[in-house]
Amino acid sequence: MEVRSTMQIGLFSSTPGSSTDLSFLPAVLESKEAQRQGITARWIWSVEELDSFRGDCLHLILSGRLPAAVGERLKAMKVPYVCSVSTILPEVFLRNWLITRVSRRAEIQEYCAVLRAAGRILVHSPAGAWMLERKLGFPKPTFALVTPPIDERVHQSDPDNFREKYDIGSFILSYAGDYSPYSNTYRLLQALEHINVASVVVGTTSDSEYSADCRRISRTNPRLRLLDEENRSSGILSSALSACDLFVDATAFGMWNSFVEDVISLGRRSVVSSSARLTPWFGESVEYVEPTSPELIRHGIVTALNKGPLASALVSSRHARSSSQFVEEMVTSYTVAMKSAGR
Repeated sequence: MEVRSTMQIGLFSSTPGSSTDLSFLPAVLESKEAQRQGITARWIWSVEELDSFRGDCLHLILSGRLPAAVGERLKAMKVPYVCSVSTILPEVFLRNWLITRVSRRAEIQEYCAVLRAAGRILVHSPAGAWMLERKLGFPKPTFALVTPPIDERVHQSDPDNFREKYDIGSFILSYAGDYSPYSNTYRLLQALEHINVASVVVGTTSDSEYSADCRRISRTNPRLRLLDEENRSSGILSSALSACDLFVDATAFGMWNSFVEDVISLGRRSVVSSSARLTPWFGESVEYVEPTSPELIRHGIVTALNKGPLASALVSSRHARSSSQFVEEMVTSYTVAMKSAGR
């Protein structure tokens, strides 16, 4: 397939600024590797800005409810676009009881219409593929699974930077994003407070009662530390990932966390939610936990700690994408979208 040497890509997110399982995308698409392969990406921050886009292709990052009139705008613009669909997208509708059944159905129909008009639909985890097929009714041939790349910055970072900054030795790390029922942070903290190992949870606090409950637990236990969210491009976050003894992702609805692959590649164990449906993907490289109770999460964490580092055979058996390979996949996706639109 013939590929253009340069591409002007517009990035549009349904939840700008929020931490989701798709948060890795902007960092990769704005990276030097993307520029080396001819991608120039710029953010489109509002529906109104869509009208002024004059580039080659749009990339819609869909992890929440669509802003009003996006579908109509896209039809009128006649610009090719690619959609990346979040693992939690169906949960946004199915578990939001503030939306009436009629309006929920209408929103799902609008989302599906936007997806069907896309030049290519992408999911970035096996769980996302399962959700798209089972919950939104898209058969497998209509979308592509493109898993996140290994973040080379984690391998290149110095683990001592994090240990020295926070005066910490061995520790368990979790990246919660927003402290909310989706991230399951409260149950995770309840599990961690009874484990005799220091724990660091990175996330974003808010004024919600749920967030306040999370902060309350951390204040009563000196082994628990909540850190304000570090940007994915932060050297400190990369250092934390390279330094941790165990990474935990016990999200309630099974969001894919690209940090798991980074930690596995370093030979460290991870604990992931069984609801993420990742068993075929990670196999024995991780410990799976049922995220519905602190006791079950704690049992999984203790089991993983007792097993120690991953065997080298498990690490070498992983065939994770590099950033270069991931960007190549994106270039192919944009090319497919543009050709389907006659460009």
